Amino acid sequence: MESLIAALTHGLVERDQVVRLAVLAMLSGEHILLIGPPGTAKSEVARRLVQALRDGDIFERLLTRFSVPEDVFGPLSLKALEEDHFERKVDGYLPSASVAFIDEIFKANSAILNALLTLLNERKFDNGNQRLDAPLLALVGASNELPEDEVLEALYDRFLVRCHVGPVSDEGFATLLNLRAEGVQNVENALKISREDLEAIQAEAARVAIPESLIDFFGAMRRFLVDQNIYVSDRRWMKALKMLRVAAYTNGQDEVTLWECWLLQHCLWSKPEERDVIREWFEERVGAESVEGAGVFERLVVLWELTLTQDRTSKSQQRDAKGRHLFWGQKRKKITKGNQDIHQMDSNGNLLYLAPSGDERTNKQGFTREELLAKYAPRYSGHNRIQTPRGELSIDRYCDDEENQLRATPDPVLEPTAYSQGHIDHRVGETTRVLHQINEHIATLESEMENLEARIEAHLWVDTVFSVKALANLRESFEATKALKERMEDVREGFEQLPVNEPEMEV
Repeated sequence: MESLIAALTHGLVERDQVVRLAVLAMLSGEHILLIGPPGTAKSEVARRLVQALRDGDIFERLLTRFSVPEDVFGPLSLKALEEDHFERKVDGYLPSASVAFIDEIFKANSAILNALLTLLNERKFDNGNQRLDAPLLALVGASNELPEDEVLEALYDRFLVRCHVGPVSDEGFATLLNLRAEGVQNVENALKISREDLEAIQAEAARVAIPESLIDFFGAMRRFLVDQNIYVSDRRWMKALKMLRVAAYTNGQDEVTLWECWLLQHCLWSKPEERDVIREWFEERVGAESVEGAGVFERLVVLWELTLTQDRTSKSQQRDAKGRHLFWGQKRKKITKGNQDIHQMDSNGNLLYLAPSGDERTNKQGFTREELLAKYAPRYSGHNRIQTPRGELSIDRYCDDEENQLRATPDPVLEPTAYSQGHIDHRVGETTRVLHQINEHIATLESEMENLEARIEAHLWVDTVFSVKALANLRESFEATKALKERMEDVREGFEQLPVNEPEMEV
């Protein structure tokens, strides 16, 4: 097939993809519409297409608003009219052609349109009172513009493949000027396709599998198109899927892959700007499985980072040599009695007391002995007495009363939690398992990046330009996954460094 396409594209500049799409449309039993200005080799594509067939001829016609059915379907048979019945002489016209090229196809009037629709869709032609089987394999339609009349919508819908054909680029212009009028290379008969070949290809392609992942992909694409107000009929979806199967089969595959789905950008749009929307969505989805895989690992890494933080910040109450819980006593001395209130001190070690006035706001912090005297000593009393609601009291008597002392339950002595070796080994084992999965994903991405360019370049139907975007997406996922690996290694190291709770030795 590649040799056939190479022969068909010989002598053409920047028309390789258009020819491939035309061949694929014919192999799929579909028609192709070429949209673009005059002089862009649209008719040449049809002429090349018929060269791919072992037997068959081409019908070409330029339609105008003055075209009549006789121009397309053949003149009326005078002999038949003499015998009082209606019949056309179809030899050499569209009903007898294997490949057809109709330029300015949307100039078709209603007299031509109805018969044309039946012929395109059913490969049937009503010739008088007879319905003939038309040998048409593919029709290449061409137009400078898309139809605006609703009457032509049905005709427009008959073209599964829609392709814009523009002038050659600045880079290809010099090559165009240096071309010699060689035409298509002589195609060896062994390379050509027979009708039996086409039937066999379509029969075998029907057995090509559609993976569940692609079913989900098509569903996501359909929902996206609905959101974008891009209507695609169920019939067009089914025809497009048939074409993808043919593309996969002729590329030597037993199932459709994401790469064949690149062709959908030529099938699902109605307006030119919609094609860009579809292509951009698809390019963003390329490598999506790899990106989603990285997303799964991202969530796992975050979860383990949180777990490590919890283990690191966890505090346990310290015990003494006898296993008794320790509490903070006065002057930050460790005590074992946590059920008794202790007299509170300030940062300088001074005992604290409640205010005689019972001021709860001030009692939260308490007062030292000196502060009580400074604030509550009567103006004309000695320095060792303070004013209370019960009258004057000596400072010693006031301070000796436990009810006047700022007391509180002692705080437990906390220290970083020490873990059993089994706990640490479990944490390290689980993070090692995740690291193994991440490494496998990295290896898969590396393999995909190495093989992607070669796979796309060797693909019969996919443009090699596509590999640039696909490779960029895979590389982005690759770098993100490598960063996750480094974070996960830090997590594992953190678990390895957790304090170990040494088991007590039996005496």
